[in-house]
Amino acid sequence: MPTRMLRFFLSPRLAPIVVLCGALLAFLVLNPSTEENDSLILVATTSTDNSGLLEFLLPHFEDKYAINVRVLTTGSGQALNIGRNGDADVLLVHDPHAEQQFVRAGHARFHHAIMHNDFILVGPRHDPCAIKGASNLRQAMTLFLASCAPFISRGDNSGTHTKEKELWHNATITNHEAQPWYRQSGSGMGATLNIAASLDAYTLSDRATFTSFMNKQNLVVLYQKDPHLDNVYSLILPKKHRHSTTTPAQQLAQWLTSPEGKDTINAFTIHNQQVFFATP
Repeated sequence: MPTRMLRFFLSPRLAPIVVLCGALLAFLVLNPSTEENDSLILVATTSTDNSGLLEFLLPHFEDKYAINVRVLTTGSGQALNIGRNGDADVLLVHDPHAEQQFVRAGHARFHHAIMHNDFILVGPRHDPCAIKGASNLRQAMTLFLASCAPFISRGDNSGTHTKEKELWHNATITNHEAQPWYRQSGSGMGATLNIAASLDAYTLSDRATFTSFMNKQNLVVLYQKDPHLDNVYSLILPKKHRHSTTTPAQQLAQWLTSPEGKDTINAFTIHNQQVFFATP
């Protein structure tokens, strides 16, 4: 059974309640449910969609269990808000700190890390900020203070945006948002990479989306393989959910954490390169 996806890139500049309600209303109208026990709503971070992972992964599950997975893609922050409101059956997110807050507040009945990859700093090949020569991640972040080129932030409360803010904090940089070289796209990873490519700018990306990105132009990976750039994706079953039955969501969780699900995650490649690694 084919996976039906509808993509929403929710900007933090819009009124959150209006955007959330409008997106969910449009999603449910355009994707009418059949029976409660043969469908579920998965709210997933945009990188799992931009990279092509969900399009590869979910048909294996749908064909095996005859369950239709309807996917709403947005940043991790919005995904957790949707889960908190009970408007999703399953969440796939990558913001460990926000996830722990979600769990501690009693909103989750299941929370499990299912896979990982890493974040990378990308920018123009000629590298005007000399990021490639940085000896550590903290030094790499401080080089942007020289106003050598624009830095494009997602600025959308996503897991990637949260990681970026953590990197500024760890480098003891507190005034980056006020700098003329710092710009926020308010968009998903693909749109942010398009902006960076068009402006010869830098940005932080997850590796999978950048690997699949077809409009790289002059963008290259300039800083990578640092333990502080680990990117862990977790599956959450919200305690408050849409259906009276939890079976479809439980089946998806069980499948993704099973040897078969892990093998399927590991089998996904982009240009013959594995970009997601299932949690052992």
